[in-house]
Amino acid sequence: MKKTMASVNIPLYIAVKIESKETYESLWFSLPVSKAYFYGMTGSSWDELRISDYETTVPGLPTYTLSETPFAVVNHLAARLNALNDERALKLTAIMSNIITRFRTVEQIIDYTYAPDKYSLIPGISTHWELGQRRIEELDTKGLPSALILSIDETRFGEKTACREDGWFTALGYISSKDGWEKPARKRRVPAQWDVKDGNGEDIYGNRYDDFSEYDELELDDED
Repeated sequence: MKKTMASVNIPLYIAVKIESKETYESLWFSLPVSKAYFYGMTGSSWDELRISDYETTVPGLPTYTLSETPFAVVNHLAARLNALNDERALKLTAIMSNIITRFRTVEQIIDYTYAPDKYSLIPGISTHWELGQRRIEELDTKGLPSALILSIDETRFGEKTACREDGWFTALGYISSKDGWEKPARKRRVPAQWDVKDGNGEDIYGNRYDDFSEYDELELDDED
């Protein structure tokens, strides 16, 4: 049986560059950032703000997804990532590194952090044969004839197991979910400590959000 990976100390962080729309001054923040610290650094003159850049080590999470998400929600995500231990961070990394299992929204990732034990990762398992061998080893075979056990096709058993568990192979191992992968995004209330908005009480978005909003509106006018 393969041994599981040892502690790997996976850093999952998000950093943001906040810019004043009026003065174009900017500051980098490592997230999460509390409201008290954020407002203390930006000051009262920074009423209208936007995000000019993001940096993240979360695999499969493009910066444009962060830019199109309210900053307070991204800040909440960063706080939730900080609460993950290595095992749970490794599972999230496996999920996000696979195009099929990857979460598409920030809300889905936040939802994961509240119930990481609904997901199971077997590190190092990359084929149906290895999965089948692992699951056969886990079976209670007491009293069964050894000839019967040896007759089991590991690859076929692994294929059936992956199908039943809706499991997938990733670069880090075999990942499965007790609830399946097709789940709607669940929006959670942002805790007051992380609910950062601009000086006018409006949500802060990135440049991509600003750039596309006027273009989309123009397209709609043309259709009318």
